[in-house]
Amino acid sequence: MCLIQTSLLNQKALVFNYMPAKLCKNKSGWIIEFYVENPITYEMCRIRKRVHFIKKRYESARDAESHCQKIIFDINTMFP
Repeated sequence: MCLIQTSLLNQKALVFNYMPAKLCKNKSGWIIEFYVENPITYEMCRIRKRVHFIKKRYESARDAESHCQKIIFDINTMFP
């Protein structure tokens, strides 16, 4: 587990490398997954956030997926 996960999600940080966020649909639920580089160790760190509860809040899966896409857009614009 990466030590800077919470600090990167809660505030803007200087990140040298990242891979864009994407929505992964598994049997266990939906997950938003992305990679960022730890500026101290220069290793790529995977960050996963479960969003399977969003499906229950919407009537259709299409509406839930569009909400997840908005979250992904916000994550991707957080990094330069």
